[in-house]
Amino acid sequence: MVAAFFPAIASGHKLFARPMGHYGYWRLVEEIAKDTSTPQKKAEVVQALLDIMQDGMANVHLRRFAVEKLGEIGDSEAIEPVRALAGRLQWTDGERQLKRAASLAYWQIMVRQEKTAEAQEDLLIKLLWGNNHLPPHADVIPWWAAEELANRGVKRALPEIERSIMSRDPTGTGKRFVQLCLIKIQLISSSAGRLGALQRALGNNEDPSIARELRRWAIAELARLNTEQAHMVLVNHALVLQDTHYDSAYRLKTKLMDPCYMEAADDYNQIIDVLRKTGLGDRVSSFGLQPDKCFVMAP
Repeated sequence: MVAAFFPAIASGHKLFARPMGHYGYWRLVEEIAKDTSTPQKKAEVVQALLDIMQDGMANVHLRRFAVEKLGEIGDSEAIEPVRALAGRLQWTDGERQLKRAASLAYWQIMVRQEKTAEAQEDLLIKLLWGNNHLPPHADVIPWWAAEELANRGVKRALPEIERSIMSRDPTGTGKRFVQLCLIKIQLISSSAGRLGALQRALGNNEDPSIARELRRWAIAELARLNTEQAHMVLVNHALVLQDTHYDSAYRLKTKLMDPCYMEAADDYNQIIDVLRKTGLGDRVSSFGLQPDKCFVMAP
C-alpha cells in the first residue's frame, strides 16, 4: 500500500530503511496523509499508515509518526491494530515512545467514535484519571485529555482538570498548565464563536507567564480552522508585530536580543509558516507582510 504513494519502493522492500532525520520521517508521513478528502482516499491513507506502523523493521520514529497521524485521523479501522500494538510493546528504552504514542492514539480514536459532543467530553473526563478507564494507559493521556477539554471550552471539566493535573505535577509547571486550561475555557465559553475566542487569545496578556503559550495555541488553532477569516486574523496580527518592531523602511526599531522582539519573531515566523502551508505564500507580500526583511535575524 505504501508503494502506491511512493512507487520507487519495490514490492517486499523494507519501508524506508535508509536512515534520515526525524523531520524527514515526519515529512514522509505528512506526504502520505495529505489527502483524505474522500472515503476511498482516507481508507488508502489509513492502510498505508497501518502498514508502516506494523512493520517491525521500519524506523521506530517513522512508525511513531504514522501512529500519531492515525490518532489524528481517528478512523475506526485503526482501533484494533493500534490497541494491539500498544499492548504488545514494553516500557523499555527502545519501545517506550512508540508505546506511549500508540496508547494515546487509541484513545484519540475512541473519543472520535463517540456519537455526541457530550459523550466525547464524558470520556475525556474519565481519561483524566488512569484508574477510570481500561488499558492502554500512558502518562501523556491525562495531559492530552485536559488539553482537549480546554480546547473545547468544557467548563464543567475544570475541577477535574485541576485535581488531575495537580496530583501529577504540583509544581509551577503544573499550575501554569492548569491556568492555561482555565484561560482557554474562559475565552471559548465567553465568546460568540471560536474565531473570536482565538482572536482574543492573540492579544491576551493577563498572565505573562503563559501569554506566549496562549498565542502559540491560538495561531495553531486558527491554522486548523483554515478559513479566509482565520487567515486574515493571522495576517492582521503579523502586521501588528511587523509595525511594532520595524519602521516603514523595515529597519529594526527594537533591540535584536530584546525578549519582546524574540517572542514577536517566533509568533511572526509561525504565522508566515502557516500562511505558506495553506497556499497563501505567494500572497504574503500583497498583505503587506515582508518576511524576507522582517524578523530574519530572529535567534
